[in-house]
Amino acid sequence: QGEAAFLIPDEGEVDFFLPKGKRMGAMNGDRVLAKVLRRAEGGRRAEAEVTQVVRRANPTIVGEYFPAARGGTVVSTDTRMKDAITIAPGNELGAFEGALVTVEILRYPDDKREGTGRVLEVLGGKGEFSAQLKAIIRQHKLRDEFPEKALQQAQAAPDAVSPAELAGRLDLRQTRTFTIDGAEAKDLDDAISLTMLPNGNYLLGVHIADVSHYVTEGSPIDGEAQQRGTSVYMLNTVIPMLPERLSNGICSLHGGVERLTMTALMELSPNGENVDLTLSPSVIKSSARLTYDAVNRALEQGDDSDFAGIPGVLADLKRMNELREVLYQRRSRRGAVDLDIDEADIRINADGEPTDILLRDRGMGQRLIEEFMLCANEAVAEHLNRINMPNIYRVHDVPDPEKMAALEVFLKNLGVPTERLRGDVHPRQLQKVLENAADTPFANIVSRVLLRSMQKALYTTDNRGHFGLGARYYCHFTSPIRRYPDLCVHRMIKRALTAFPQRQEGELLADKLQKIAQHASQAERAAMEAERDADDMMMARYMAKHIGEEFDGVISGVTEHGFFVELANLVEGFVRVADLNDWFVLDREQYCLRGERSKKIYRMGEPVHIVVSAVDIDSGRIDFSIKEQSLR
Repeated sequence: QGEAAFLIPDEGEVDFFLPKGKRMGAMNGDRVLAKVLRRAEGGRRAEAEVTQVVRRANPTIVGEYFPAARGGTVVSTDTRMKDAITIAPGNELGAFEGALVTVEILRYPDDKREGTGRVLEVLGGKGEFSAQLKAIIRQHKLRDEFPEKALQQAQAAPDAVSPAELAGRLDLRQTRTFTIDGAEAKDLDDAISLTMLPNGNYLLGVHIADVSHYVTEGSPIDGEAQQRGTSVYMLNTVIPMLPERLSNGICSLHGGVERLTMTALMELSPNGENVDLTLSPSVIKSSARLTYDAVNRALEQGDDSDFAGIPGVLADLKRMNELREVLYQRRSRRGAVDLDIDEADIRINADGEPTDILLRDRGMGQRLIEEFMLCANEAVAEHLNRINMPNIYRVHDVPDPEKMAALEVFLKNLGVPTERLRGDVHPRQLQKVLENAADTPFANIVSRVLLRSMQKALYTTDNRGHFGLGARYYCHFTSPIRRYPDLCVHRMIKRALTAFPQRQEGELLADKLQKIAQHASQAERAAMEAERDADDMMMARYMAKHIGEEFDGVISGVTEHGFFVELANLVEGFVRVADLNDWFVLDREQYCLRGERSKKIYRMGEPVHIVVSAVDIDSGRIDFSIKEQSLR
């Protein structure tokens, strides 16, 4: 009991250290009032003492169960939760030694006594894939069960579009449209089309599932979708924002069937300038369901065998790829930062065991869809802003000057040419950094550090532009099946097309959207953390089979306790200073550790040779030990 902790204040840059016995039983994430004991000065850290716990963040915890003579104890799987919870006899719910469980806290721990709780759910045995996945879902408080009323509403949804639903819609059933997605995808929410106009301009159609037609505002499904905020994709598991009957059924743009859509028709000049935009509810009949792999083979290798019997699609793809390049170059000229960060593709067998970890392919098909979706999102945001329609924007604020200064030092230490990153940094400067690092062995590390040096994108009704994209206007319009803000944007488009709100109504609407935006940003962060934890867990399961084996890697982060090493397959492990047979000191400005006796330097971005020394599957922690022969 009484473990030390840190307090993050609402205002100010400095975190406060809470010494042992000074946190009044506050747990990770709790909102508290605190008294300042000492300000940060003279190299000493700021200290505080909790005086009141205002709001508890964790009515439940997930942990490992340990039986006792009477009842048992649960230790949280979240290492930030230091306090064990005592389970009284009769509250174990059949939990066994090593079981992962969800526990309701009955009495919170404080500095004098342990907390108590009761087991709500036994998730399974420690080390079991399904139990670990459930533990991550519970730990991040993700909603994986739909309320009965929402399921009943989904069940009442039609299987097909009726003739009555076509009234007032732009009829595009004769226009050649198709979807491009991963082979395993079932929730297909975007289709595309392209025709050439007599004046030489492109007419790009981005057709998005009209989810707002089936999910009415204030309905049971809508309420649940708003709470979830986003779909969550963890390994081979999807926690959808909408019931599958909708997301994989009537809302999904399957090939060869009529589907209701919201269409953005953009007339683009030969240099990619958007000269005209039409937004309209529509109906399409997708000509084909294409996969990224098939499109990549066609555009990158000239193999069009996948498109035999689908007339016109290959010609469309070639024109689309031409337009993709035009749009990309236009975006590059204005300075958009193209963070092409590698992602891990974890292959899992039917038993939930990882069989391989590869780098996810980002070929021409993926880039084509990405570019067209960016184009549509930007066009919609600019249109709604121009007509003063309340909206949820996706904003990305300018970087913090101190972080840019630190990034500049880091790049110079790596030998990556860079301009002075001080004052008003333009995204073009950061794109130049990525280009200069592209052919180096630490290109991926530079991309990740650059990403961490920028602000996080978020949702808000205040249009502040998108720094990373170099865009004055940006919102999310293209994925209403899996993101709630996109569904709201669709509703705003329909309002603008029918009954534009008066001033007072518009102000109320904007306030409502801002609350939705804040919750959506929080839900997005929770989803990302859960997805990352699931990846870490599976990577640990994979590397557990390779203990004792040697790999080449790159130092991807340094702390006073050691450094992280990233392997070619993006698996990251930790090398502890305690295992290095020297006293190492962290040089924060130089992003390195310096050995006092050996003068050995371990610098971020440096290639090293490691041995996998230990793996903890439950925490996702992987430990490496260093082999002194460096690749440099």
